[in-house]
Amino acid sequence: MVRDRASLARLVEDGHIENTYRLQLMNTTEQMQRYRVGVAGWPQAHVVGVSEVELGPAQARWVPLAVRLPPEEVQQRGPGVHEVTFLVERITEPGQAPAAVAEGSTFVIPR
Repeated sequence: MVRDRASLARLVEDGHIENTYRLQLMNTTEQMQRYRVGVAGWPQAHVVGVSEVELGPAQARWVPLAVRLPPEEVQQRGPGVHEVTFLVERITEPGQAPAAVAEGSTFVIPR
């Protein structure tokens, strides 16, 4: 997970705060895999843009994404740097074991 340093945080429509990231996803299996990207522990936050990614066998890819937080949660959390956890889950077919990876980063709320 790499934060996009060109823009730490920005105010977007309807008072939402948006942070941008680049997430590197790797499929280390020999089969095509689909993954879902989300934010854990922040019920009102949502991923903008790509939230599902398909990777071929042994493929790696950088995926740009943004996370938006609504004004009510921005007020509740207050300005500053907050810990955020991204959850990448494999979208399973019947008979496949579920798999997920959590990766920490930060979310900036400007003053």
